[in-house]
Amino acid sequence: KYDSDYVMIDYNETDNVQNKTKYSIKESIIEKDEFMRKFFKIGNQECIFYPWGKLIKRNLIEDDLFPVDCRIGEDVIANYKILMKTNKIAISNEKLYNYFQHAEGLTRSGFSSKDFDLINVWDNMLQLTKNTKYYEYAKINRARTDFTILTRMSMNVKYDIIIDKYEIQI
Repeated sequence: KYDSDYVMIDYNETDNVQNKTKYSIKESIIEKDEFMRKFFKIGNQECIFYPWGKLIKRNLIEDDLFPVDCRIGEDVIANYKILMKTNKIAISNEKLYNYFQHAEGLTRSGFSSKDFDLINVWDNMLQLTKNTKYYEYAKINRARTDFTILTRMSMNVKYDIIIDKYEIQI
């Protein structure tokens, strides 16, 4: 419709118990810098790192897009690489994707040692954004990662287990 390189589509979300209606998004063309602010969660808390729910022109996708050494967060790096190649970004309000959220899925789980992989993800993002206008955004997200991990640990892991199992990481 807009001949965009990258389209973020609307979706239906379900957890097999109920369908959730997400807020309605407005169909639009969005400036790259504005989209990157959303991507880095600057001035908002919307998470749009995920690769699902996107329509991407094939020529923007590389064979080595997703780092193989990441257990979580690899979608942040992949999406950033794609976005740096885009010229036109659109947002569609058409619900073209069904997102099933498993009760024990990563986004609903408490804390696991995999969460520490986010530190490497954002360290990689600092390298990828170095000498770009998005470097400061990556720095903010790198710091946010430490707070996120510590918060998830404090809310989901007993203190003595934190000290015994994770003291080296923290």
